[in-house]
Amino acid sequence: MTKERIDKKKLFYEKTYELTLLTEPTKWTDCIDIRCNICGNEFTRTCRSLTCQSGIKCPECKHKESVRRRLEKKRERNKRNRIEKNMELYGMPYSPISGRYIKTPEDEVKKTFEEQYPEWEYAGGYKNCDSPIMIKCKSCGTVIQKSFVTIRKNRALLPCKECAARAKAAARKAAEEERAARAEEKRRQYEESFVDKTCKICGKPFRTRKQRQVCCSPECAHKANLRYATKKKDRRFGRPAKIHWRDIALRVGNMTCQLCGKLCDENDYTVDARGTIICGDNFPSVDHIVPAALGGTDTWDNVQLAHRSCNSKKSAHSMVMFVTDQASMNF
Repeated sequence: MTKERIDKKKLFYEKTYELTLLTEPTKWTDCIDIRCNICGNEFTRTCRSLTCQSGIKCPECKHKESVRRRLEKKRERNKRNRIEKNMELYGMPYSPISGRYIKTPEDEVKKTFEEQYPEWEYAGGYKNCDSPIMIKCKSCGTVIQKSFVTIRKNRALLPCKECAARAKAAARKAAEEERAARAEEKRRQYEESFVDKTCKICGKPFRTRKQRQVCCSPECAHKANLRYATKKKDRRFGRPAKIHWRDIALRVGNMTCQLCGKLCDENDYTVDARGTIICGDNFPSVDHIVPAALGGTDTWDNVQLAHRSCNSKKSAHSMVMFVTDQASMNF
C-alpha cells in the first residue's frame, strides 16, 4: 500500500464524510483512530475499511439518523390513522393545505354527540373542532363546559357531579334506613324473648329472658336455694318436707290468721343495709296446731296460717292452752 494512495483516501474521507483520521497507517491490516467532525465521537476502524464502497460513517450519527427516520415514519403513520378514524367516525375531512379539520355543521355535531353520549344533551357553543362546547345533563339539568377534543376523540365522559352527589346521598339514606330497620328488628326480637313469670318465693310478677329462672331477684333466689337444700336434707334423712305459708294460703284461699282472725300482710317486712329481711308482726307464718315440741308433724291437717307475732305468743302451747291464756288476759 503506497503512501500516496493512503493520503488520497484520507483526503477523500475528510471532505466527503466529515471525518478526521487521527493515525497514519502503514499497511492494510493496521487500525486507525477516526474522529467525527459533527459530534466529536472517536472510534476505531481497520485500514481496509477505507476501500469499502459504502464508506465509513460515525456510529453515533448513524444511530441518530435512524432514530429520526423511525420517528418521522411513526408520526406520518399516526397522522394517517387519525385522519382515517375521524373520517369514519365524524365525517370530518382533513385539509392538506391548512393542516386542520374542516368545520362540521352544528346539526351534525349535535346528532353525533347525542348518539355517542345518551345521558347528555348538546347545549351549544360549537365553533370548530378544537373549541369547547356546552353540554347539559338530562337527569338534573346541570350545564357544564367540555372540550370538543374529548368528543372528537371518542373519550369517556365522567358522570354528572350533581347526579353523583344525589345518588350518593340516596345510597347513604337507604343504608341508614336499612340499619334502622335491622336495629328495630333486633329490638323487637329482644322484647319478644322476654317471658312473664311469677316468683315462686315472693309471688311478684317479673319478666325474664331465661327459661329456667323462677325467682325475681337474687334475694329470692338465695331463699329458694336454702329451701331446696333443706328439702334435700329432709329427703336424705327421711323427714317429711316442710310446708310454706304461701302453700297454705293458696290451699285455703285467704290470708286470715287462724289465731286472731285478722288478715296477714305479706309486705310487712324491711331489708337492712346488709340485705337481711326483717319480718314484721303481721307477716304470715306457719303455725303447728299440735306444736312440734309436743310431737306435732308437718302435715296438712296439723298446720295453719298465723301472724308472726301470734305464732310467737302461742309458742309451744296447744290451742286449748293458747285460747285459755288469751281469754284470761282479755278478762
